[in-house]
Amino acid sequence: MTGSLELPLMVKKKKDDDEKQDDSSGGSIAVNDAWTGMLVISLLALMIGTAFLAWDYSQYYGVEVPKTLPKITGKLPGSPPAPQPKVEPKDDKKEQEKDKNPEKKEG
Repeated sequence: MTGSLELPLMVKKKKDDDEKQDDSSGGSIAVNDAWTGMLVISLLALMIGTAFLAWDYSQYYGVEVPKTLPKITGKLPGSPPAPQPKVEPKDDKKEQEKDKNPEKKEG
């Protein structure tokens, strides 16, 4: 074959191509909604918080830190009190019923 084949480098878009959605987007179009607004508000809050943190840190410039820390005095706490043995409360009503009805036996 002696003929040469020329391939076009750029293909013109048709008007219909702009209106169609990409297959990779899954048929959805990105929309700015309430969640996008919340993300923007969160980003602004983080930036403002960082600015306040930097401003607070800059106020410590030139302030000397004390070289000795104050000592805490006092005594250590004692051991906890010994546990008391558990005393089960007596149920007087049951005992009175057993005394009144000696014929009834459990079991």
